[in-house]
Amino acid sequence: ESWNWMFYNPSILMPQIIQSGAHRLENGNTFITTFSNAKMIEISMDGDILLEYSPPQNYVINRAHKYADDYLAPTIGDINNDNFTDILDIILLIEIIIEEEAYNLSADINSDQIIDILDIISLLNRILS
Repeated sequence: ESWNWMFYNPSILMPQIIQSGAHRLENGNTFITTFSNAKMIEISMDGDILLEYSPPQNYVINRAHKYADDYLAPTIGDINNDNFTDILDIILLIEIIIEEEAYNLSADINSDQIIDILDIISLLNRILS
């Protein structure tokens, strides 16, 4: 099944030339982000605005995602997802580094987008404090 859908309301959402996007949510609504006028909007298939957010002051939004209300973000440091941060997580972190596995958000303890010895040190400090 193929269909087209378009939303146009210049009083709410100005056409954007750069860094804006839209994606369909699981519930069928569309989530739109705009860069230059810094908005995030959720629109139903009927064109009803269900959510509209603009950050304060001079911010811009180049990308955003809307998560379900029951979404649980990964806990930094709980690499094995057992709801505890302990020696088992350190062992897994070492294995991730040695095996050069793909990037894992919960293993990037210091949030520098690199998984290395500094993450092991940060995890040790987190466990010991």
